[in-house]
Amino acid sequence: MPGFTRALDRGAARLNPVAARIAADLAGAGLAAWLWVVLCPGAPAPLAAAAPALAVVLLAATGSYRSRLPRPRPSRRRLSHPRLPLLSRGFSPALWLGIAPAVAAPAHAGSGDGVLMPALWLATLLVLALGLGRAVLAAALAGRLGRLCAARTVLAGADPAAAGWLRAIGPDHRLIGYVADRPDPAMAAACPAAPWLGPPVVLPELVRARRIDQIVLTDADGADIPLLARLDVRLAVVLPLPHGPRLVPLAQASLSDSARLLKRAEDIVGAALALALLALPMLLIALAIRLDSRGPVLFAQTRTGLNGRPFRMLKFRTMRADAADPHGSRQTSRDDPRLTRIGRLLRRSSADELPQLFNVLRGEMSLIGPRPHALGTRAAGRAFDQVHRDYAARHRLRPGLTGLAQVRGHRGALESEAKLMARTESDLDYVGGWSLWRDLLILARTPWAVLRMRNAY
Repeated sequence: MPGFTRALDRGAARLNPVAARIAADLAGAGLAAWLWVVLCPGAPAPLAAAAPALAVVLLAATGSYRSRLPRPRPSRRRLSHPRLPLLSRGFSPALWLGIAPAVAAPAHAGSGDGVLMPALWLATLLVLALGLGRAVLAAALAGRLGRLCAARTVLAGADPAAAGWLRAIGPDHRLIGYVADRPDPAMAAACPAAPWLGPPVVLPELVRARRIDQIVLTDADGADIPLLARLDVRLAVVLPLPHGPRLVPLAQASLSDSARLLKRAEDIVGAALALALLALPMLLIALAIRLDSRGPVLFAQTRTGLNGRPFRMLKFRTMRADAADPHGSRQTSRDDPRLTRIGRLLRRSSADELPQLFNVLRGEMSLIGPRPHALGTRAAGRAFDQVHRDYAARHRLRPGLTGLAQVRGHRGALESEAKLMARTESDLDYVGGWSLWRDLLILARTPWAVLRMRNAY
């Protein structure tokens, strides 16, 4: 586990707390289903197999996954707490849905009903096992799991009192360090585990390099708040109120933990299915590229991803190998002489983008999102962030294979500022209003947008 923690620190984002909660519920429900089959030999196997998934659906419907992670409570408070001690906040609705059959099961022990009794005992075991799973999760949060699931937080300003308070309020925050004009000896004495990370100007780079989830402002001097608000990070401020400090949000991340998990599941399932269906066509495209011209089948180009982090985006090669443009300084035109015969067809059909399904599986891209632009491209000779002041806010979500701008017809080269403005406005519309239903609609409209071949070259 220590090695896994160091790996998370080096590059991977924190563990999704909603995923941890779902894993605990699946483990508990799976244990209940196994015990049910053992205790009731005539129990239907399909229902036992479906019980874990049904339990998770029930908990999601009752709002369990919208609440915060369960906090481990001190033992002296457990007996006096108004709620049952083994159940975390957000689980109570599911408890009351399941407690009735749990109590009724012994009363019907002699009824002889071959259907009612197994179902009642299954409900009993589910309630007990899910409660046990949540209790184990709450206990685990007091240790290393809480550290892995906590929001990776940077303190903007040298404030030992705020740093100590953030470390003391439980598993929700993991203080990585603080930024200030210079190191503060008082901070080093109060919080030796929270080092000085540099002046406030390094905050955007910290968000990109260290996968920061939250920035807490105690001293806004020197921090470019409008710039930070364009990153996929939570901004908050510590207010020293009379009854104790309080963390007040200034800006939220683009997606909640549950939405982030749902979108990632959509990407993994969708990309895996697409690769399974398109494996043979992709092999044929690769063969056609090799027969048509010399050079590699794939072309990798550096693009800007989530929070401005660079990544290598894959495409089928559509240009002559000696005319490749790794920085995208020259946009492709309709009659571009650099295109090969196969490459021209691939671009018009957007089939050259199919290798980006591997970028999706690697977590660098999403199926749906703002399209990533090459680093060297310009609109009428100007950098994109100079044309649209909120252009950087597109990077609050992972870039996508397709997006809202593409299905609205904003495809192709960006020769003018007007085209960039229209595409960026659509991208910002998507970033500010993500939903699973909207993603499904965009996926459904994408084939028609590709078949129209509007602005595709």
